[in-house]
Amino acid sequence: MIKKLFNIFNKKENLIGMSYETNFHKAISRTRRLGLNLPKIDFSEERYLTEDYQEYLFKNLVNEVFNTNEIDAQCMSFNYRIREYFHEITDNNFMYTIGYVKYNDKLMFEQTEKSLKNMLNYGIQSIDGSINIHVWLTLPSMEIIDLTLATTLGKVWNKPELIGRLFTRHADEFDGMQYIPLLVGDDFLRKTGALIDIKFI
Repeated sequence: MIKKLFNIFNKKENLIGMSYETNFHKAISRTRRLGLNLPKIDFSEERYLTEDYQEYLFKNLVNEVFNTNEIDAQCMSFNYRIREYFHEITDNNFMYTIGYVKYNDKLMFEQTEKSLKNMLNYGIQSIDGSINIHVWLTLPSMEIIDLTLATTLGKVWNKPELIGRLFTRHADEFDGMQYIPLLVGDDFLRKTGALIDIKFI
């Protein structure tokens, strides 16, 4: 009986294959459970990422902040700055989202609630300064904007054709790739010391 209870409390939550919105609601609950501050949360059936809207969002990024050397493995600070920029030019809510990615059968940047809680309690342990966490932006429509993953993978896998690419679409419509949100907001990164405020320039 004791062993059965131990297995129940230590059972890994299965998030693979669930809709992004289902996992996003779980991420909101998880953020609260860990005692973290939640940002403003919105949900909408409206799709935002039309061709015209994307052109409006991204037209100045190349000139102002988009640098592939900067975004390689720098998803936390870069997406923080981009979110601030988007909030300056549009009224839509871009929700800072922490999680991991399943690409075909490979899990990238995987974390669990237990590992996140350990980081909050003991800090992020890293020998080389890298943090195995991924960050992207989620719109109320559950469309996502990921400005860093393709470039990071392009450099790791030596595939130059990926460098500079953006992933922008509804999270459930990626072919062979699933985004799994774990936390919403940047409070986790602030409290673990992984993120410091960076003014957008």
